Amino acid sequence: MLALPARTTFHMAGHSNPLIDDELVDFLLYSVLDVESLCDLEPYRQHSRETFDMYVDSVRRFARQDLQAAGPLQVIERVE
Repeated sequence: MLALPARTTFHMAGHSNPLIDDELVDFLLYSVLDVESLCDLEPYRQHSRETFDMYVDSVRRFARQDLQAAGPLQVIERVE
C-alpha cells in the first residue's frame, strides 16, 4: 500500500469537499501523476512542491468559500 506524503499546508477547519477527498487529490497529483517531476523541466525549475501545494490550497479555498457560498451544486443531466 502506498503511503500518502505528509502535508504542512493550509487546511480549512470544518470545510470538506462534497465531491472529492483532498487526500485523494494529493495522492493523484503526487504519487500517480508525479507533478513534482515538472520541476525538472526548464520552464518550471523555479517551482517546487510548495508551489503546487499553495496553488491547490488556494483553489480549494476559493471553491469552498466562494463557490459553495453561491448555493448548492446542481447536477445537470444530458438529454439526448
